[in-house]
Amino acid sequence: MAAGNELREIRYLPPTGDEPKRHRFVATTNWGEVTFAYDTRTSNADPVEITIRPVDDATLSPEALRRVRLAGLRSQAAKRSTHPLVKWMAAIDPNAKEPWLADPRPGRRGREDRDYAIWAERYVAALEETSHPIKKLRKEHHLSDSAIRGILNRARGRDLLTGSPQGRAGGTLTKKAIQILNENGDR
Repeated sequence: MAAGNELREIRYLPPTGDEPKRHRFVATTNWGEVTFAYDTRTSNADPVEITIRPVDDATLSPEALRRVRLAGLRSQAAKRSTHPLVKWMAAIDPNAKEPWLADPRPGRRGREDRDYAIWAERYVAALEETSHPIKKLRKEHHLSDSAIRGILNRARGRDLLTGSPQGRAGGTLTKKAIQILNENGDR
């Protein structure tokens, strides 16, 4: 059950009097409905409840349930929806100018060099301010240390950020990174 082919409709359901802090969006597929519920009291954008209702009150076989890709369905629903809260609930920033935040899961095509160049520049700027640049970036961008290190390692692999001594913070932007940032008006 590939999420991209099965999604028919996305509906946003606002909070009710019984649950004033709970927002929902419903993804209707060819086999049923999946309701993702979010609570504004939680600090992250993960659902607090997921409800699956099959078409025509039928039952879903264990095999069908195993094939349901909830994360993919949630992501596709958020990308197709025009409602900003639906996008926020799926961890997509509807106001993001940076492609990384506008589409947290780019799929097979992956990220462009520009995305990594932006992060390489942030890292170099953080290096100038502190001896713990990863910690600073973590606080500013709400990503884990390992996620930030992974981004920086990919930036180095794409020749956008120079290496650093083993186990130490360091590195500078390469000519390639500077050129990409200048071409896109990011500098």
